[in-house]
Amino acid sequence: MLLLAACTGDPTAEPRQEVSATRTEPSWPPASVLSLPEPTSPDPAMGRDAKARVVAYAVHLVDQVQYALRTTFPAAVLRSDAFCQICSQINDLAAEAHQDQEVYDFDDWSVQVLQMRELPDDPEVRYWKVRTLLDQPELTARDSSGDVVGTIPARRRQTVLVVGHTDNEWVIYEWRVVEDAPGSTA
Repeated sequence: MLLLAACTGDPTAEPRQEVSATRTEPSWPPASVLSLPEPTSPDPAMGRDAKARVVAYAVHLVDQVQYALRTTFPAAVLRSDAFCQICSQINDLAAEAHQDQEVYDFDDWSVQVLQMRELPDDPEVRYWKVRTLLDQPELTARDSSGDVVGTIPARRRQTVLVVGHTDNEWVIYEWRVVEDAPGSTA
């Protein structure tokens, strides 16, 4: 900022530049994670291939899990309530990482549908109960300098997911861990 001589009260004073001591904070989260595209939800319209759409939605939820952990922003689609145990865990991890200015580094998660059945119809909602095998790779937490500050071991867990759709919108009614599956390191 240039200060003019008239502002100093001395008409003969030369303009001078004032140096401000502003500290720049690194932006958080880093641009590398902000550039990740958010997964889009599959169409909930249940036509002739309803089972395939439910499977696609289960895969979409795992994509949302990865997105939340990689960007450190809790995913709105993963409602955090008592009936969605996995949603709460993932959103808590994302919020903590954001607060601590950490990012998670990991390989892709995977989900395998083991069993699925349609629950009795409601005139307004169509429900599905899906038993899955969820493979979570090791999660490495890195601070803003890129240093490893913690790890969460890989886990393989069976989960139960109850989803439905109403008014062309997917709804998670429950998603919980049933048990650690064989081969889990936890």
